[in-house]
Amino acid sequence: MIDLLLAATLVTTFPIEHLHDPRPLPAAASVRDVIATGADDFILATGPDDELDGRTLMRVSGQRVTPLVALAPARSGICRGSGLVAGEEGRWWYARCNHEEVEFVPSGAPSQVVRVPVGEQSVGLAPIRGSDPAVVVVSHVPSSELMMRAELVTPSGAQMIGDFRRSGHLGFGPWTMQAHRLKDDAIALVTLEEDGHSDYRVMLRVFRDGEATESRLPFETNRYVAVLSAASEHGLGVVAVLPSGGGLVAMAFDPNEPQNAKPFEIDGSDAQMVARAGAAIVPLGERFAVTWANANDRSVRLSEFDRTMALPAVHVAAEADVRMHAPLLQAHEEGMSVFWSLGTTRQRVLPTEAAGYLLAVELWRRLGSGAVP
Repeated sequence: MIDLLLAATLVTTFPIEHLHDPRPLPAAASVRDVIATGADDFILATGPDDELDGRTLMRVSGQRVTPLVALAPARSGICRGSGLVAGEEGRWWYARCNHEEVEFVPSGAPSQVVRVPVGEQSVGLAPIRGSDPAVVVVSHVPSSELMMRAELVTPSGAQMIGDFRRSGHLGFGPWTMQAHRLKDDAIALVTLEEDGHSDYRVMLRVFRDGEATESRLPFETNRYVAVLSAASEHGLGVVAVLPSGGGLVAMAFDPNEPQNAKPFEIDGSDAQMVARAGAAIVPLGERFAVTWANANDRSVRLSEFDRTMALPAVHVAAEADVRMHAPLLQAHEEGMSVFWSLGTTRQRVLPTEAAGYLLAVELWRRLGSGAVP
């Protein structure tokens, strides 16, 4: 359970002179995604707003920016989806869907793009977070209007993991579909689907032994604009994003018992959400952290939640420019990094108990005494 009295402990543990202040990364044009691979080492994905128009991967070490590989515009706009993923010990990989292929860029040989054929009816790709490159590709089943096919694709090849019947219109972007590997090696697919009558469903499908178990997650029926999810050995965390004024609703649960999931509204997330910018989510043991940008004041905010509660939103940064990329989150041994764009990409490294720490810092500043009574 999240400790609501953590603020006092954190003020003592993290002195005021170590506030983990934001720092800018060296300037790079049109940054769309970024991950940290070391204390002063980053991988950036840059390019036009639409991922289909091409991407260039760059390494930033200190003040040095080194291009690694340039991926040409995709040959077709049918299949969408990409991901820049951080692994262990500085490893990373990138993948994108390009017409009837998945293109992998591994950290060990970034100039050698690995291309894996997939079906011609492929429409969406979702990366699976982890050190080993893997994605789920979803395609239409031939001669069927509603049946979809899921394939697990790695640099070694593609393997069908099961078919499923979509419950309505299914988008194939990063804000409407995510894939995860569960601790028993099953594959989970979280999607946002709409039946044409403004009935939006957040669906969970778990693939084991070629079969899919389907559940509708217990979010209230509403007009959600995005869904985000993350997985850990303790379970799944899912956040549904409401349109302007609605805020965020979060739940954490055992993927084998989704019916027991309990949704929590995140206090402080009710300002108008920038739907285009979206949000980001990472696992932190039994908890999950989520960050997003608000449209009314352009601030970057963060909250944490688990199966029993959600903490109120706290401020990470006063301002962000969401035209380049959404606020991004990455968990690592030191805690977590929050990235956002403001002129250039900026990073703030926070301890694992980030929400409590930021609450403690704000309390310290308001009291002005350096201690919590």
